[in-house]
Amino acid sequence: MEFSACIEWLFAECGEQLTERIAPAAAAGFSAVEFWNWRGRDLAAIRAEAISCGVEIAGICVEPHGQLTDPNRQGEFLASLAESIEAASALGAGFVIVQTGQRRPGVSGAEQTEAVVQALKRAAQLAEGQPVALLLEALNSKIDHPGYFLDDTAAAATIVRAVGHPRLGLLYDRYHAAVMGEEIGYGIADALDLVKHVHIADLPGRGEPGSGTIDWKAEMQWFADHLPDVRIGCEYQPTIATGQSLSLLAPWLESDK
Repeated sequence: MEFSACIEWLFAECGEQLTERIAPAAAAGFSAVEFWNWRGRDLAAIRAEAISCGVEIAGICVEPHGQLTDPNRQGEFLASLAESIEAASALGAGFVIVQTGQRRPGVSGAEQTEAVVQALKRAAQLAEGQPVALLLEALNSKIDHPGYFLDDTAAAATIVRAVGHPRLGLLYDRYHAAVMGEEIGYGIADALDLVKHVHIADLPGRGEPGSGTIDWKAEMQWFADHLPDVRIGCEYQPTIATGQSLSLLAPWLESDK
């Protein structure tokens, strides 16, 4: 298995700039780094540092995220997506993370789901001919993202299937799924082919694996058995120094060097 370090949080003690966090991530055994927001950052410097350190830039987020559940606001989303795809291409990043936005009060779930499907069909067309995939992410609505529409992994997989475009895949975030009470693999047992990236963090607290209650020995074995070729992104807030926080992942990181 290969791992990506989310340098929004990991290796923050190594410097304020993202460029200062890439070399430590490479030295720790990560094959890639990723971050969320790209606007206002020196993308050329970030890419140059990643190339120098021999790591890939896995992906970024659409910024701003947009409101896919509202057909009247999808133009805003598509404009920001087009710019984000351009940024990802400049970085050499493999994917852009797409999120649905908030639930719309008084509008049925079915109507909002259909709006998301239609928005993503248009979005996938923007990605045609680009070396960048779009990854739809379900987020928890209980702790971190109250009111977020897509908070169920099975629903996310259903939407990706409904869009049916090769440039659209699924980001499986184990932390968000666990917050929503989902067991490992819920919603993707019949959709493993859709999963193109994974995020992990422990629960509660969203700290490093081993800081909470998730059985990571079992979870990592599940990933090894079911998604061996999918890179795992460490998207957590270390409760200790980043290097120390990797102790539970050390056997896999070492085998990846």
